[in-house]
Amino acid sequence: MSFGGYRRSDLVRPRRRFLAPGVRMLRGEVERVAPADNVVRLAGGQLLPYTYLVIATGTAPRPEQTPGLLGLRWGRTVHEFYTLAGAERLAGALQRFRGGRVVVDVVDMPIKCPVAPLELTFLLDAALRHRGLRDRTELTYATPLPGAFTRPIASHLLGSMPATGTSRSNPTSWSSGSPSTPSSPTTTAGSATTCW
Repeated sequence: MSFGGYRRSDLVRPRRRFLAPGVRMLRGEVERVAPADNVVRLAGGQLLPYTYLVIATGTAPRPEQTPGLLGLRWGRTVHEFYTLAGAERLAGALQRFRGGRVVVDVVDMPIKCPVAPLELTFLLDAALRHRGLRDRTELTYATPLPGAFTRPIASHLLGSMPATGTSRSNPTSWSSGSPSTPSSPTTTAGSATTCW
C-alpha cells in the first residue's frame, strides 16, 4: 500500500467473510478468565464455557513504548507501516519525498512480521529507482538482529544481500546511496519505523 499498488478499498474486507460456516464471532472485552471453571467472562456478564481455550491476542504497534518516538514528527517524517492508517500516511509521505535520508529501523524484537521491514527496504529501493530518486537518497536498514534475517541459515547465506552494491557500516546496519542534502534530520527509533 505504501507504494501506491493498493488502496484501502482493495484491502479492507468484513471479518465475517473469512470465517468458516459454523464459526461464531463475538467482539467484546474479556473481564476475567477462570481456568478452574473452564469459562471466560466478558464485560457485561456473558459467560463463555470452553473445553480448550486458546489465547490469540495478536499484535499491535506500540510507538509510545519507544522513548522519544511520538512527538511532532510522528506521522510526518516518522512512520510505521503495520496499520492501515500508518501505511496510508507513509504512502502520502513517499509521494512527496524528493530525496534525502531514509532509515528503516527495527528497534526491538519481537515485531509483527520480522521480514516486513527488510521487504519494505527492498521495495523502497526499487520505487526510488523507478522514480529516478535513488541517487539522491541514502537508504539505511537498522536492526537489533546479528544479521538482516531472523533465521540463522538465511542470515548466513543471504546476510550480505542488503549490502550488495552498498557499504556495510556494522553488523546490524546497512547503508547505501548518498544524498546531496538530507531533507531532514534522521530519527532512528520505533519498532519497524521508517524515518527521514
